[in-house]
Amino acid sequence: MRRAVDGPGQRGPHGAVSGNLQGRAPQSQRVYHPGSAHLPARGPAAAGSWGPSYTAPMPAPPPRPSTPIEAVLASTDALTRLSDRLRRSNACFELIAPLLPAALRSQVRPGPIDDEGWALLVPHAAAAAKLRQLLPALTAHLRTAGAGSVAIRVRILPGS
Repeated sequence: MRRAVDGPGQRGPHGAVSGNLQGRAPQSQRVYHPGSAHLPARGPAAAGSWGPSYTAPMPAPPPRPSTPIEAVLASTDALTRLSDRLRRSNACFELIAPLLPAALRSQVRPGPIDDEGWALLVPHAAAAAKLRQLLPALTAHLRTAGAGSVAIRVRILPGS
């Protein structure tokens, strides 16, 4: 036999809580809907309530001492070879730059140099066509300037 409800906050014969909560489902069976009035407020006005709270951003890590790029490039064999090829490519470009017409000179960039040859990079096909016309003179100039026999390739930069 179940006993009768004595006062507010007591469970009645069917498991319901008496008082102002009479007829409502127990707390564990309630369904909360977004935006409903019975949810607690969130945000700065609801300090101390449940829900997400604001935390200050983490401080930045202390700065590391900087290392000169030359020291980094000299630190490994592969990077040393890469920096040597970059220097050689720029040196070859400085040798041929005076031979290029002014309008073409501003569009040509030195590219990678390897065992097979050296690439000159241009933004479009018209510049590539003009540069290909000048290749025999550029190759001969590099040979006479002491850069050795370097085969020159012309490459069009994608998306230019």
